[in-house]
Amino acid sequence: MLLTTLVSLLSLSSLVVASPVAPAAAPEKRGFPFSAPHYSLYINDIIPYDSWPLADKIKPYNRVLLAFWESKGAQAAPVSWEGFTDAQRQAILTNYHDNGIALMVSAFSDDDHIVSNKADPVATAQSIGAWVKKYNVDGVDIDYEDFKPLQEDPAGSLAWLTAFHNELATQLPLSDYAISSTPSAWMYGSAFGGIDSVYCKLHAAVGSKISWYALQLYNGQPGAWNTCENTYWNSAKPDFLSVNQISQNCGIPLSQITIGKLWSQADSATAGSADELPTPVEFATCLNQFKANNNYPLTGIMVWAAHLDNWVSAAPLDKAHTQGGAINFLSDTLSALSSAPVANSSTSASGSASASGASASGGASGAAGAASGAAGSASGTKAAGASGSNASAAAASGKPTSGASPVTAAGGLTLVLATVACILLF
Repeated sequence: MLLTTLVSLLSLSSLVVASPVAPAAAPEKRGFPFSAPHYSLYINDIIPYDSWPLADKIKPYNRVLLAFWESKGAQAAPVSWEGFTDAQRQAILTNYHDNGIALMVSAFSDDDHIVSNKADPVATAQSIGAWVKKYNVDGVDIDYEDFKPLQEDPAGSLAWLTAFHNELATQLPLSDYAISSTPSAWMYGSAFGGIDSVYCKLHAAVGSKISWYALQLYNGQPGAWNTCENTYWNSAKPDFLSVNQISQNCGIPLSQITIGKLWSQADSATAGSADELPTPVEFATCLNQFKANNNYPLTGIMVWAAHLDNWVSAAPLDKAHTQGGAINFLSDTLSALSSAPVANSSTSASGSASASGASASGGASGAAGAASGAAGSASGTKAAGASGSNASAAAASGKPTSGASPVTAAGGLTLVLATVACILLF
């Protein structure tokens, strides 16, 4: 009897040792993982089905954004998508999903003054949700650029955007779809209230309902974000804050922020801001430094934009950004990431920094004027404490948490059971 009990107890302990708790699987949406890094590329053209870029042409991007859905109707790439047959759309989606690529629609842009036009936020979110479901895409990117209400009616704008995002998350639950937000980084600066800006407060209200942010770090005031230091750490211009300043001021973890850049000077909307466009090596140098010094987990990179005439090019991306291609830009950046030196944070990277006055679409309406207006605005940005930032960095660093591992705990159980067995035997 005692021997039988001993064998049973030791067998139980060995089962515990052999069965550690499995790590949680990456959340899946529509059949494939939606985890970081997010490498996003906007497509802003009408594209025939036979010319649609499949995975072998899109990679290394893994998030393809159709620009744009607008309240007045679909534009450019979404028009193309609407025009395909169900079978054609499914063929593209299958190809993308088999290669870990999500297809999303981007809403609004600088041409859609959705709040100024007093659209209903709930009805607008419902319309977007219906389009996503009807045309079977993987989610939506919100490229809100109706700047005027953010400055003139911040309370009303915050209420509108909060109601909109709450309804959007109801229509497109994050368990099944992705919802990204692509604000112009300028919207967090002193021209919009800094720490009291609408978009800073919006994160506290609905940040848990946003899969990731893609900060538009381009089209700003000339010279604003043209070094690693003033793009990623500390900008001396309160209208054009760095990534780290935005993260600290607004409590947005770095693990939720992707870095948005232009790849081509042709898409720049602000005169004199060419120094904000990095080469891939310059971009990688700053990203490597940010990873090393701030535990930035390389949440992702967003690039505006791809067009039929510049998907990819045999010519390398040159300093003037007049040749090369949108695909080359990310491919070369990722290649350089493994070899780029960790430079001093003040190293100039010809726009590894950038600014954010205008649309992801590069539209000049509001951008040049916005940047020049911001230049004379009051310096009202408050410095944030480091505690939130440090907590975010620790969470993003992937360091193991404290507590006994399943194997250690099981080992302790084995020792206890063996002791009990000895007492019973003797």
